[in-house]
Amino acid sequence: MPTPPEYNEKRYSLGTLTDDHVFRVLRAVCDVNDIAQQLVTRYVTPRGSSHDWRLFSEAALIWQSRNDLLDDGMFGPASMQKYHDMYLESRVAPLAQAMLEVAREQLGEGEEHQNNAGKYIHMLRNFPYDDRYKKSVGNWCAFFASWCMRQASERLNTPTPFRLTWVDKRFGKPMPFGSAKWHVEQLAKHGKRVDSIEDVQPGDWIAKHRGRGNSKYGHIMIAETNWLGDHVGIIDGNRGKFPCKVKRGKYRGEELYLIARVL
Repeated sequence: MPTPPEYNEKRYSLGTLTDDHVFRVLRAVCDVNDIAQQLVTRYVTPRGSSHDWRLFSEAALIWQSRNDLLDDGMFGPASMQKYHDMYLESRVAPLAQAMLEVAREQLGEGEEHQNNAGKYIHMLRNFPYDDRYKKSVGNWCAFFASWCMRQASERLNTPTPFRLTWVDKRFGKPMPFGSAKWHVEQLAKHGKRVDSIEDVQPGDWIAKHRGRGNSKYGHIMIAETNWLGDHVGIIDGNRGKFPCKVKRGKYRGEELYLIARVL
């Protein structure tokens, strides 16, 4: 699998992370019999209680020293990348891993001629490649996510969690459904609903509202990284002004509608 993007230069001290994140990170990165795991198990108290940050720092130093990292007790770019590799992507289902790999391969693809148009956009929607690709086919964020999942399914020779296409009688071939919110709702129904942006894993689908909160429209994103609660790194299409491309971005949970995961 391609290496995720490097984390930024921001360094997270354990004292600046939320209690839940300290607990989650240190438990995740330490072996069950590791002394650092023992420290965490012994000294973590229920959320809202006080902690001895010196002991947490000690646990982090032990983990860093055993993983060839600068043992300074700070979660900088190298520690964040190691955390991502050891904990996040190792837990991701094969279909989600393959879907994320497909999404990374599409970076830079996108619109031509006018908004919501171009050969790539028509390919996502399975429209013919003739002159009609110069015409808009509508918002395409859901077409992109759906296409990535279908491609991943074909690579692994495994079924998708739910039906992603319908047969358009005009062309006699399958077409993807177009609603971002519907896609994530279906994945939550046939996979798993994720309750918090803090619990996002690579390959999760995130839907946010577009416009009013009660609107049927939305925007879908594929999660790539989770920066310990600061934000989620995403890959998506149809975000921004023409010519929109498939690109990376940051999401902090604004206008969140639903998060879902492939099992």
